[in-house]
Amino acid sequence: MQLDEKVFSSLIGTALGIDFSDPEQLLTASYNAADYYLGYVHSAINLCLSKGRILCLHTRWKPLIMFPHTHEMWIDTDDKQLKAFSALPTPTIAGIGAQEKVLV
Repeated sequence: MQLDEKVFSSLIGTALGIDFSDPEQLLTASYNAADYYLGYVHSAINLCLSKGRILCLHTRWKPLIMFPHTHEMWIDTDDKQLKAFSALPTPTIAGIGAQEKVLV
């Protein structure tokens, strides 16, 4: 899928007025997945795949169920809600923890 700059910016956002030669300002225009929900999801995926077991990632929001054999993930939400939650810093979503669920 090819995205033009306008569509791409709507997906990731923009940071206007950033002086990229200033290291402090550069940090406001950068993204570290480990500081957000995405970082927890990535760690949980690695755990799920390494153990070869279904895993349910519980947060204060909605559970995310991961299936290692089919490489599927299930979450009861739409893309707009997921995008909004994914943008929250991890202190806002404290209480995240992964629990394994065995498929019976």
